[in-house]
Amino acid sequence: MKITNLNILIKIVKCDFSKIIIKIEKKHINEFKIFFIDNSFLNIWFSLKIKKRYSYHWERMKIDNTIFRHDNIHIQNGNI
Repeated sequence: MKITNLNILIKIVKCDFSKIIIKIEKKHINEFKIFFIDNSFLNIWFSLKIKKRYSYHWERMKIDNTIFRHDNIHIQNGNI
């Protein structure tokens, strides 16, 4: 299975969103965290086992006390 190359994604994020990003941390081979100038942050995770599975967590607690989460896993008949 092909693993998502986070280094490529991080380069794209740095290039396209440089004006609103403070820093980016690579947390693991399949996860990175983006810190924004508004004091929010975004965790992005990709599965190492399930193709095309990802999730994100955008925390804006210091701005308006909100958190946005998404996990794209599909559950059918109780099975992942």
